[in-house]
Amino acid sequence: MTFRKLMYFHSVAKYLNFSKAAEECHIAQTAISRAIADLESDLGFQLFYRNHHMVELTPAGKYFLEQTKEVVRIYGSAQQVSSEIAAGWEESLTIGFGGYEAGFLKQYVPSFLKEHPTCSVVFLEFPYQVIVQNLLEKTCDVIFTPSIRLKHTSNIRKVDISNARYTITVSKDNPLSKLDKVTPEMLCGKSFICPSDRNQNRKTIDAFHRLCEELGIIPGRLIYSNTTLAIMQMVELDMGITLLSEAFSSSHSFNVRNILIDTDHPSRKQHCAASLDHVSRPIVKAFMDHVQDLASSNMSSKKGDILK
Repeated sequence: MTFRKLMYFHSVAKYLNFSKAAEECHIAQTAISRAIADLESDLGFQLFYRNHHMVELTPAGKYFLEQTKEVVRIYGSAQQVSSEIAAGWEESLTIGFGGYEAGFLKQYVPSFLKEHPTCSVVFLEFPYQVIVQNLLEKTCDVIFTPSIRLKHTSNIRKVDISNARYTITVSKDNPLSKLDKVTPEMLCGKSFICPSDRNQNRKTIDAFHRLCEELGIIPGRLIYSNTTLAIMQMVELDMGITLLSEAFSSSHSFNVRNILIDTDHPSRKQHCAASLDHVSRPIVKAFMDHVQDLASSNMSSKKGDILK
């Protein structure tokens, strides 16, 4: 059995259509049909039920598909990394992040690349509901995420990078933007933009309500939006205000103002970088060590500023 035949099998299994699979694999339909027949002969069992009207995996084909997914993933990853090495890149690193963590990439990646100039880095942005899953499935080597997303996840190396207070974010056209601080009472009844699709992520909506309760804010109208960019554009146009941690507030370039909330018990949001605990690739460990060293230095300097 050749690996090429296995790739053809996965393509046919994805589309359940020989014509589409042949197009994806850039070969003739007769060639991919012959390759699948050869693979079935090599294996000694049938992978597909097929006739002129349908293609369907057999029970054995379904099991074989699931068991070989990791093989195909590893091969693809090895091929990509090897190609980069051949092109002069010694290592590669894939970093996933949620929309509110974009600023952390600027803090940690450029200095790492100065130390590892032959490392190739790719950024992937994910919805928060699936960001940890993409780390566990090894789509990413490292993720930047709110720490709460890793609450029930084990076998993870986690480096805390921020523990910031919440601020309100308003358009510079909003009267509140003239203030240095606001009280929770001043925010009651205001229109707030909630970072969620109301039909898809009830947990995020509930978390937003709990945060408002902790801060003593009673929102007026809630406006729902599903991406960081969309929320910030809406705030910039003064369509509502939103709650953000200082960590994000200090890293964006939107035409908005971030104002501290004057409360005796300010809520905080923790962010972290995370990788799988037992990772074999030295470049991943090197990056996490770099983040840990830099984060420790940043947090120490902030404590020093507070004590002055």
